[in-house]
Amino acid sequence: MGISVTNAQTVYIRDVIYVPLRGGQSSEHRILHNGLRSGTRLELVEENTESGYSRVRTETGKEGWIPNQYLVSQPIAADLLDQRERRLKALDQEHRADLLRIEELENILARNTLTEESLKAKNIDIQEKLDTITQLSANAIKIKEENSQLLIERESLIANVDALDSAYKALEDDSKRQWFLYGAGVVSIAIIFGFWLARRIYHNNNSGGWA
Repeated sequence: MGISVTNAQTVYIRDVIYVPLRGGQSSEHRILHNGLRSGTRLELVEENTESGYSRVRTETGKEGWIPNQYLVSQPIAADLLDQRERRLKALDQEHRADLLRIEELENILARNTLTEESLKAKNIDIQEKLDTITQLSANAIKIKEENSQLLIERESLIANVDALDSAYKALEDDSKRQWFLYGAGVVSIAIIFGFWLARRIYHNNNSGGWA
């Protein structure tokens, strides 16, 4: 039958129309262009309010006449809506780009924060190592000073030992000399006693005292 019944829907009438471009100021003149779509940008050359037609020039340079009622000084709502939609789309893309940029900056900030924390940790580690090195240096200086003092004391002890050794040797030599003198004295006394005893014996023998 060509008739169909559907559930109630919301529909809209198109506002897109096509206006013929004619060679003169009436609908009887020859059509130069089958139809200029609504929203087409034209240059107004002249306007005739009596005939109700205006002479216009297209962007390609073609001239002709169209009724004044189809001319407006502002873009049509559809084109404005389209421009706004394109603008919104561009803004949406800019917004997405800004979000990506913000995310990138947040990642950079996070990396910088980690880097800063890492640098702080390294700085603390370096400071601790520096303190250790400073302490070791101080200990090394102290040990060097103690070693110098020990060397001085060692040299002093060696000198004292040498002096004691010399004194001991002198004492030993003196003791040997004394023992030698004692021995020589004893021997001398023994010789004298022997000589005296021999003389006594000799005198006794000669005097017959022992007979």
